[in-house]
Amino acid sequence: MTDKTAATVNYLLDNAPQAIKQRGRGLVANFLRYHNNRWVYDVGGYIVRIKVPKISVITQRQLTDRQLDRLKKIKNRDLMVSCPCKFWRWNGPDFNADQDGYSERSFSNLSEPVERDPQHENLICKHVYAALKQFSEDYPRIE
Repeated sequence: MTDKTAATVNYLLDNAPQAIKQRGRGLVANFLRYHNNRWVYDVGGYIVRIKVPKISVITQRQLTDRQLDRLKKIKNRDLMVSCPCKFWRWNGPDFNADQDGYSERSFSNLSEPVERDPQHENLICKHVYAALKQFSEDYPRIE
């Protein structure tokens, strides 16, 4: 697995289908632990993982102070997410996350969901939605 990432918190939250947003609003994301730039939440009995790759020293040296400060805001950082729920596995999010490079880990065979998500609209599940909302509130900046 590479650390290729292509999705920000805002991108995933803003582009989630309305049905996912509605279902995710009622869920509570409980923070469990943090280790190696990976935050783990329990959402409805599912373990949601959010990984934010570190900014390399080389990159930090190439950026101005203003650019670096902007990049430390979580809303501007690329990240990787995963959830072991059935919706994540079989309704598109696992496949879409793998294809778009924001998969923290895969839980399915990564076959294309041609019947359940033919338009590739399901970027996340309701559990990831709830965890990302809580994560962005808890950690507006990551140093």
